[in-house]
Amino acid sequence: ETDFLEWYSTPTQPMADLLAIGLSYRKNQVVIIPPHMFTDPRLYACVRNTFQRAKITAHNGKFDLEVMCAWFNWQYTLAYDTMLAHYVLQETQGGHGLKDLAVTWLEYNDNYEDRLIHSWFRANKIKKEDQRYSMIPKAQLYEYLAIDVAATFELWPLLEAELKRQDLFNNPFCNTLMPIANAIQHVEQNGIKIDRLYLQQVDKYLETEKIPEALTQLQDIANTIVAEWL
Repeated sequence: ETDFLEWYSTPTQPMADLLAIGLSYRKNQVVIIPPHMFTDPRLYACVRNTFQRAKITAHNGKFDLEVMCAWFNWQYTLAYDTMLAHYVLQETQGGHGLKDLAVTWLEYNDNYEDRLIHSWFRANKIKKEDQRYSMIPKAQLYEYLAIDVAATFELWPLLEAELKRQDLFNNPFCNTLMPIANAIQHVEQNGIKIDRLYLQQVDKYLETEKIPEALTQLQDIANTIVAEWL
């Protein structure tokens, strides 16, 4: 079973205000859970059990799982990520956002982000630097989240099929990129230990030996090229 996930918080930091959680396990069926509902222990247990059983799929899901860990101390592994899947298929700068993919892969002609979010900020004359999703009326915010989740659900089988067609599904997507994404998530949450003394020794070694040596070699190469020009 694959579970599709989106979390909205504001600003875009894991410990910021949690606004809503969106889940889906069937096309065009999305469950929106406001955070206050997690005070119900039955719902809390149900959602947690769902994540334990499901293959969690999301768009830029590393952030979603960081929010999950920050708020509930739940630590799960991301199975698939639609943003990373598209990056494997098209290693270009930009164009990997969920809204971009909804247009190019799903042929969405509804600019729902503008209709539900940006238009509200414009109508209420909210400057860009002051805009927060927490200001958006709940009905609009939840509709926006639901469309995001539904789009992610529709995208994944298309991207999965294309990855397999190009023989990219196992490598590099599943065996390289997804493990790295999960590892980075844990590093961002917990940090890493470093050996300060060793790093200072390496820094001194580079500054006193390797960098001067490399600069000398580069200068020799440059001199040779310049001499040929002259």
